[in-house]
Amino acid sequence: MEKDFDKWSELKKKIDTREEIEENEIFIKNRQIWWCSIGLNVGSEQNGHGEVFERPVLVLRKYTTETFLGVPLTSKQKDGNYYFKLEPYSGVSSCVILSQAKVIDRKRVRRMIYEISYQEYQKIIEQYKKLF
Repeated sequence: MEKDFDKWSELKKKIDTREEIEENEIFIKNRQIWWCSIGLNVGSEQNGHGEVFERPVLVLRKYTTETFLGVPLTSKQKDGNYYFKLEPYSGVSSCVILSQAKVIDRKRVRRMIYEISYQEYQKIIEQYKKLF
């Protein structure tokens, strides 16, 4: 399947100038899963899907009102140190891809999906720390 980088590039320009986000509209905090426009990426990096190239992302650490450390999710169940299987939510099973953590700007955020439990979050953080 050929990737349409031009389509993503045009959308990314619109996302970057996105001004309809008001300070009070979106409150991002640790443990939340959001749909984010993460784009069309190179090689084995996780891509977004659909018209706005979105993918579920777990907020690992909020840095500022504008940025956070996020990790993409996949519906494929994978094993290994770089993956963490989440408890199913809304009938959906997913895995956190710890090896693909990245800083994400709030302009990429679309809508909140779910908030994981504090206990599950702590387990993810511990597994993430072990990667270093």
